[in-house]
Amino acid sequence: MKLELTKLSVAAVAVVIGLTTGCATTSDLDKLKQRVAQVENTAGEANSTAQSAQSTADAANARAEEAMAASVAAAAIAEESQQCCDANKEAIQRAFGRMQMK
Repeated sequence: MKLELTKLSVAAVAVVIGLTTGCATTSDLDKLKQRVAQVENTAGEANSTAQSAQSTADAANARAEEAMAASVAAAAIAEESQQCCDANKEAIQRAFGRMQMK
């Protein structure tokens, strides 16, 4: 009987310790859940910011490509204009040379 009482006492102490530890663990678990929720919110905000940055970068890239295309077109027009100018210069020089000969 004494052995059973000792076993019962040990069991009761174990239950009390388990309940006490369980309560502390529940509190710690609640704190951990709150912290996880905060981390998830922060991660969500970071993801949203990254998506916004990617969208801005994509728009900037598109504008840069448009600017490059406009630059290439302007360079082609400038080259054409220079060729016309060179041709006019040669024609004027020939005409001036002929006038000098007369």
